[in-house]
Amino acid sequence: MGAAVPAPITRSAVIPVLTEAEFQPISRVKITPYPHREATLSRDRLLDSLRAGSQRRLSLIVAEAGYGKTTLLADFARRNEIRCLWYKLDSTDGDWVTFLNYLIASAREAWPEFGAQTAALLAKMAIRNPSRERVVSTFFAELSQAPNEPVLWIFDDFHGVDESDDVRDIIGRLVREAPDTVHLCLVTRRRPEMHLARLHAQGEIAQIDTQDMRFSLEETGRLFGEVYGQPLESDVLAQVDGRTEGWAASLQLLNSSIRGRSRTEIRTFVRAMTGAEGPLYDFLAEEVIGDLDPGLRSFLLHASILERITVDYAAAALERDGKRPSGEQITAWMAQAADLGLLSRP
Repeated sequence: MGAAVPAPITRSAVIPVLTEAEFQPISRVKITPYPHREATLSRDRLLDSLRAGSQRRLSLIVAEAGYGKTTLLADFARRNEIRCLWYKLDSTDGDWVTFLNYLIASAREAWPEFGAQTAALLAKMAIRNPSRERVVSTFFAELSQAPNEPVLWIFDDFHGVDESDDVRDIIGRLVREAPDTVHLCLVTRRRPEMHLARLHAQGEIAQIDTQDMRFSLEETGRLFGEVYGQPLESDVLAQVDGRTEGWAASLQLLNSSIRGRSRTEIRTFVRAMTGAEGPLYDFLAEEVIGDLDPGLRSFLLHASILERITVDYAAAALERDGKRPSGEQITAWMAQAADLGLLSRP
């Protein structure tokens, strides 16, 4: 390790926890756990994999959007005693100052006084400009003295920062240097550009990939029968399984498309879906969107141009003549769109 690290923190040496005004601005939505939704099928085989993976240094969940990665983790957090820390990443998190700032904020969800020395250094970047190595080393010194309790640190949408050398370096150090009670979980659409061969050889990496995330025939049957209250006949279920290939987003959209229809109508619709050319998601989305109220349709149209959808961003996109929809209205539209499968929970 070679580099000098700060002296151990004692009560007299601790810098007071920064007030909200002094702390670097953060978006709390990025460190807030996703709520568990009642309309969720608990997938025991994947929950078991996550449970086993939380005993290793690193878990990787690698799958494209719409496979239910975040929904799975929200269900896991609800069902297991291990404390979960969240950090939802995007392209704005690629520099080391922002990344460390959010690491501290995320950790403080569990340990409210964590990272006082590191936060103080970050707050004075414009004045004293402490070196990156000093700030990062201070962070790891403080992490080594964090409460001795198991935690799973979840980095959602890691692909958004995977090209950042600074972030990869800090994550690599977390994997190598964090206390044994700290386990990492990277949730991403592609395998991280990190050197993981040694960890693989040591059996310290658990991975769930796209193939694992696909709903099996049995899970699809349970989803429609137990969760959606719309049991599918065996031959229809087989057609659905073959056409959707277990993609969670398409199954959710299919449910929105057939809700309230008779068995005969469902059979006819699934037959049409099976024979349709082009992307399945487009076919189903057109079916669902055609029945939406104009306000929700307008929200989806304008939100589609956003890289990340938040209440504030959506309000700005929907502004007309200086007037914006209320935050409550946008939140309601976001919830409706997510329930219909038109707004991805990563």
